[in-house]
Amino acid sequence: MSDDMVPVRVLGKGDLIAHTPSAAEPNVWHALGSHLLETSRLATSFADAFGGGPVAGFAGLVHDAGKAALDVQCALRRCAVDGSRHLGVPHKGEGAQLAYLVEEAGDAEAATAIMLMNYGHHNGIPNLSGAGRDLRAEMKASPGRLDDLVETLGSLVGLSIRDAASQAVAPAFVKEAVNAQNCTSLEFFTRMCHSALVDADFLDTSRHFRGGGALEESPVVAMGVLAEVFFAEYERRYRGSPTTRMNALRRELFDDARRQGGDPTPSKIYRLPAGTGTGKTMAAAAFALEHARTHGKRRVLVAVPYTSITTQNAAEYRRMFGSFAGSVVLEHQSGILDSRIADDSWRRFAAGNWDAQFIVTTTVQLFDSLFSNKPSATRKLHRLADSVVVVDEVQALPRRWVPAILNVLRELSEHYGVTVLLSSATQPRFWARQEWKGLEYRDIEVPGSSPGRVVYQVRQQQQTWDEVADELAELCQALVIVNTTDDAQALYRAVRRKVDEARPVFHLSTRMCGQHRADTLEAVRRLLGQECPVILVSTQVVEAGVDVDFPVVYRAVAPADSILQSAGRCNREGVLRHPGRVVVFNPAEGHMPPGEYQMAASLAKALFVDAPEGSTLPRADLTSPKGIDRYYEALDSLDPNIAAGAAQTAARELSMARARLDFEEVATMFHMIDDDTVPVVVEYGSPADVAEARDILTSLHDDPGSGLTLAQRRFLGRFTVSLQRWMLQPGAAEQVGGSGSGSWRWIGEYDEVCGVVAGAGREASIW
Repeated sequence: MSDDMVPVRVLGKGDLIAHTPSAAEPNVWHALGSHLLETSRLATSFADAFGGGPVAGFAGLVHDAGKAALDVQCALRRCAVDGSRHLGVPHKGEGAQLAYLVEEAGDAEAATAIMLMNYGHHNGIPNLSGAGRDLRAEMKASPGRLDDLVETLGSLVGLSIRDAASQAVAPAFVKEAVNAQNCTSLEFFTRMCHSALVDADFLDTSRHFRGGGALEESPVVAMGVLAEVFFAEYERRYRGSPTTRMNALRRELFDDARRQGGDPTPSKIYRLPAGTGTGKTMAAAAFALEHARTHGKRRVLVAVPYTSITTQNAAEYRRMFGSFAGSVVLEHQSGILDSRIADDSWRRFAAGNWDAQFIVTTTVQLFDSLFSNKPSATRKLHRLADSVVVVDEVQALPRRWVPAILNVLRELSEHYGVTVLLSSATQPRFWARQEWKGLEYRDIEVPGSSPGRVVYQVRQQQQTWDEVADELAELCQALVIVNTTDDAQALYRAVRRKVDEARPVFHLSTRMCGQHRADTLEAVRRLLGQECPVILVSTQVVEAGVDVDFPVVYRAVAPADSILQSAGRCNREGVLRHPGRVVVFNPAEGHMPPGEYQMAASLAKALFVDAPEGSTLPRADLTSPKGIDRYYEALDSLDPNIAAGAAQTAARELSMARARLDFEEVATMFHMIDDDTVPVVVEYGSPADVAEARDILTSLHDDPGSGLTLAQRRFLGRFTVSLQRWMLQPGAAEQVGGSGSGSWRWIGEYDEVCGVVAGAGREASIW
C-alpha cells in the first residue's frame, strides 16, 4: 500500500475488506468476513418464511466471494483514496460459480438458483440461457480452480464452505415441480431468494456506511393490537353514522368480512364481490386484519389499480390506525409519485423493501416487481411471504397478462403462505382458466344491494353529442362519462353551447393537471351538497374511487365493469326519494380506445344493449351475477382474437421465458401498462403558483446539472400532465434543461376548463 493511502483499521477476521470506510467512520473498513456472515444470517431469516433459508443463506455466505481477489482488494483501497464509487473490476462471477459446490452435494435446483441470484445481486438476475449457461460451463470445466478461494472464505467466516453447501437444499415443492417439467416454480423461488439476498446485502452495507449500529428495521406491532385499534376506531367513527339503507349495508358487509377473516378453517383465496359504494375498502381491511391476527400473518398489502386511489386509501387507513399509523402504514406508488414518501425517513427506507405491516400500493408496482429481475424491484418481494394480499378492482388487470398474474398468485398462495383476497363488483371467471384449475376459493358473504338505489335505462338508438347535450341541459344535476379525452372535450363544448352561460358545467380528465382536477371536484361537490345545478362531463377517471354522488349518470357504452363502476356515482348514499337513474347510451360520434378496451366494450354492447336479433337468447341483465358471468365467459373466449392473437402470443412467450429461467427476457416482456407518456408541466393556478413554476423551470434551464429538489418535484407534480409523446410537437412543448433532464414544459394552449388542448390524437386515449 502506498504512503498516500489513508490509515485503516479492519474489523473482523483477516485483512480482506468488503467496502471502503464510511464518512461517519473514515478509518473503519467493512471486513469481508463480517459482511458475508451477516448477509447470510439476514438472508436466511428472510427466506425461512418460505423454506428458502438454506439456499439464501449459502448464497449470502459466498455472494461477495469475488472481493477476495487481489485486484478487487486493490481497487477498493484505490476507491478510498480517490473517492470513486465504482470498483472498475468485476467480482460477481466467483460467488455465482461457487454454486458448483451445491451441485456437487446433489441439489441441482438449489445450485441453479444460487448461481443466478449471486450473479445478479447487483445488476439483475441474468438469463439462464445466456450468462447462466456460460457460468455453468465454466463451473463444470474446472471447478478445482476455485479451491483456494473456498479455503480463504472458510477461514474468513470460521466454518466449512463445503459443509454449508451440503445444507443448501431447495424445498420439496420446487423439486417436485421441476420433476413434473414445471420450471416456473424454480423461477419464482429463485426470484424470492434473490429478494432475501439483496435486501440482506443492502441492509448490512447500509449499516456500515451509516457508521455501524443497529439495522434499519421498522418496529413491529402485534397484529392483534393493530386489529383492535382499527376495529375500535371503526366503531367510533362509523357506528354513529346516519341510519340509511346504504350505511346499514356497509356495516353488515364490514361485520361479515371481519367474521369470515377469523374463520379457523381458512381458504387460500377469497373473493369479495361487493359493489361500489358498499364500503368494500374498509371491509377488505377488516377481513385482512382479522385473518392476519387469527392465522399469524406478518403483514397486509392492498394493491389498487390507480395512484389516486392509493393516496386516498392510504390516508384513510392512517386515520384508522391512530398513533400507530406513522410506523405501520406505508404508501408505495410507482414513478414520480414515490418522491412523496421522501419527507419521512422511515417511509423512505421502508418503501425500498416493504418493511411495514400495512402496505398500500398499486397493482403496477406489485406485479411489475414480481416479474422484474432488478434488485431495486425484487428486494421487497420476500416480505410477501406469510401475508394477506388484497387485489382491489381485480377486473382491471390487463387481460393479456392475466395468465401470468394468476400463476404467481397461485404460487404465493400454495407455497409462500399468502392469503389472496380478490375485491370487485364484477368478479372475472378466473377458476375457469387453466392457471387456477382445481384451486379452491371462498366467497365473503355480501349483503343484498340497496333495493331501488338505481335503475338502468339502456338505449340502442345512437345519439349525437348535441342530442345528449340537449337532454343534459334539461337536468339539474348530472354526470356524463365518455371513453376518451377527445370525446369529453367535444361533449363538454356541446353542453356548454346548450345551457346558459351562468350555469356551472365542468370537465374532468387527465388532460388536466392534478391540482386542476382537485379544484374541479371540490367545486362540483360543493354544488352537489348545496343542491345547486351542476353538470360534469368526464372520462372514466371519475370511476376510479372518486366520491361524488349524482342523481343521474349518463354512461357511453363501455366494458361492463366500467358501466357498473359509473353506477356507483349515482345515488351513492341511497338517500333520494326516487331511485337514481343510470342511462347507458350509444354515441354516434367519438372514439373507442383500441385493443382490449374496444373488444370488451363491443361485447358489452352486444350482450347488454343490442337487441338479440334472430337469437333465442334474451338480452343479458347487466345487474345480475349470471349476466356478468355470461359476459366474462364470452370475453374469455375472445381473448385469442385480441390484436390478431397478440395477447395470447405474449402470454405464451412470457410463460416459455419463465420456464427457461430467462429473467432478463421476462422483465423486458412484462409491463402492466404500456405507458408511452411523458410528464409535462403546465401553467395553472394562482399567479404565485405560475410564477413559482416558471422560476423552478428557469433555474433548471440555466443550470441543467442542478436537478430538482424534493420540494420542487412535489410542487411541480401538482401542475403536471402525462401526455403521449406524439403530443410533444415543436410549438406545443419544450424540453427544459437539455435532452437528458427529462423535464418538459407545455407552451401550447391550456384551457381553464378542459386542460391541455392538443391536435387530433393518433390513438384514442382511454382517460
